[in-house]
Amino acid sequence: MDATRYFVSEGVLLLHRLGPYTRKGLPMLLFGLLGLKLSMKLRKLLIRPPFPGPNFLGFMWAALKGPAKLLKFVESSADDYEGVYSVRTPNGPLVVISDPGIGREVLKQRPDTFARWEVPRLLNESNMANAEGDQWRRLRKHGSSSLNEAHVTSLLPVICNEMDKLVETIRLSKHNGTVKWAPGEDLREQALRIVSAGVVSNEDIPSYAKEAFLSNDTQLLVVRLTQELTDCGKSPVTFLYEDRFLWKALFPTVRRLHRDWRNLCGIIDSTFSARSRRAHSGLSPREAADNILLLWLAGSETVSVTLAWLLYLFCLHPEIQERAREEAQGARDDLLTALQSGQLPFIEACIHETLRMHSPAPAIPVFSVRETRIGRKPIPVGTNVLVVVDQSTLKGGVDFRPDCWLTPDGMSIVTKPVSIFSSALVEGHALAKILL
Repeated sequence: MDATRYFVSEGVLLLHRLGPYTRKGLPMLLFGLLGLKLSMKLRKLLIRPPFPGPNFLGFMWAALKGPAKLLKFVESSADDYEGVYSVRTPNGPLVVISDPGIGREVLKQRPDTFARWEVPRLLNESNMANAEGDQWRRLRKHGSSSLNEAHVTSLLPVICNEMDKLVETIRLSKHNGTVKWAPGEDLREQALRIVSAGVVSNEDIPSYAKEAFLSNDTQLLVVRLTQELTDCGKSPVTFLYEDRFLWKALFPTVRRLHRDWRNLCGIIDSTFSARSRRAHSGLSPREAADNILLLWLAGSETVSVTLAWLLYLFCLHPEIQERAREEAQGARDDLLTALQSGQLPFIEACIHETLRMHSPAPAIPVFSVRETRIGRKPIPVGTNVLVVVDQSTLKGGVDFRPDCWLTPDGMSIVTKPVSIFSSALVEGHALAKILL
């Protein structure tokens, strides 16, 4: 603290002595730095893209409207430029891949040839979502175990109890013979409680930690933080939500976001025993906490959004809904055996098809860390690449066709993936299947 005060006081004294010069020189210096920055952006903007693509102005106009509008622009442009296209940006050419085969080939080359974009981390977290290489493998080994099929199946009594309560709540809300239900919020809360039960079922986590994780206060805190992160993600100026003094001083939303984040980290850190930390695949305390937070935030959100889309698609296709209901009712007497032996192929196909049409990760951003090729075009180091997963760009189009995931006899799921993702890569797939 004394050293900080010393440097601050010396800096103020120096600025005071240079006052006559800084009044003229400082604005010139700032304009010079701004001009240098703009010239660097202009230079990157003039780099010739490797593929044809849409106009730069359309891209920038969509970017100014926020991430949702930008993603819509990128996806709609894929209809005009089949497979692969590129567009000029101030950060250099952006290559957009909508062809599933090419997209899989690119993603297979991570992290040796392609790596995830370096983007600002709002919460300075370290988890599966932003890790690469060995760190990603360690984090996934720990994180995925809480939502894999064997672990989720052991939670079947908890899941049935939570979903029975939800069904009863919906029935009681009936008014004049009509039920009006917005599934998003209810499904998110139920999925969050079930994900929490999966996290705390680890025997190395002490009982007092389980009580803290499953308390209403903690659950409400996670729900609130999820909503705050969602709101920040929709903003065209996401970087303003970083944990910086100026942003927190200017924007109340930033203060709430990082206050809730610190409170949640404190709950996890204070309830984790040293033994449980050692048990989590050699993760540091911060890595273990961040990974659990990812399961809470992303796991519950992904499952609830996927189920909400699936219910919507069922409403549009009552014949498919009836077929899925008959399959579920046929296995209700021994649901555990049916899940373990793969006796619910049509329900699983419905989930696959929902993930294809409404992926929780609509686009995966990577950049080239070495010279490579996409198709026959050379790709220099540092080129940004966006692998798009969208209903209009994948095989099957916009039609809801679960049968495309089934073998000809309809008794099992095809093993060859139709899209860029397989169920093994989507955390929460097993949980979504059991919840349905």
